Amino acid sequence: MENQALLKSRTITILGTPIRVRISGSSVKNPLPPLILIHGNTGSGRWFEKVLGKYPGLTLAPDLPNFGESGHIEEWSVPDYSRWLGFIADYFDCDSFILLGHSFGGAVAMDFATAHPERVDRLFLVDSSPVGGLVTPGEHYPVIEQYKTNRDLLAQALRAVVPTLKDETLFQKLVDDAAAMKPESFTGHADTLAKADYRDAASQYKGPVHVLYGEHDVLIDDQKAEETAKAFSATLDKIYGCGHSPMVELPDKFWNIVAGYLQI
Repeated sequence: MENQALLKSRTITILGTPIRVRISGSSVKNPLPPLILIHGNTGSGRWFEKVLGKYPGLTLAPDLPNFGESGHIEEWSVPDYSRWLGFIADYFDCDSFILLGHSFGGAVAMDFATAHPERVDRLFLVDSSPVGGLVTPGEHYPVIEQYKTNRDLLAQALRAVVPTLKDETLFQKLVDDAAAMKPESFTGHADTLAKADYRDAASQYKGPVHVLYGEHDVLIDDQKAEETAKAFSATLDKIYGCGHSPMVELPDKFWNIVAGYLQI
């Protein structure tokens, strides 16, 4: 399809499933590769709204299927979402692109980059699920089950991953998006992250990789971030003063690091 100049938000249809995509910039007569931003678990493209428009090329921030304002599908594994990432890229004629994944989206990004290295010009892993996977303790599953119907509990969990966010209006919208996630995916995503091990596959991707993580991240500590960076021979940046979600908590500081690597 023909790329259009600027659309803040649009719903496209892929395989009969509506997919919400936030869009900035254009690839028309633009030498820069597109940038695709992949959100984390219980997330949506909204998590990138504070940095949308900063990149001078085409930028796509989709709600993956089962998330936010997108439709639901039967599958919810990391490889399934990786496949849908490819569908979305194809829809916008993005043959190759810069890929940035946050948290759960980092696992999706690792899956795609190692399976299709020729399509990824550069890879950013932001507070990403570790390269060896992330195991959720069994005793946490009953609480995760409650997220489906208990908004207050879900909001409490989200507070922990955006500890420095002061924008209450934005936070409540993030909770709304999280509550819209496919119910079976709450525990399903925990299951698939435990299997998302890319330690052996990492060598398949030869492009530049940048690992970023927040100082106060309650999920990704120094050891996990360092392990991922080592597996991909990546640069490693610790972002001080924020938690698990720097693009929401400290968007300018976060983007300055990204822009430095992109040399824009």
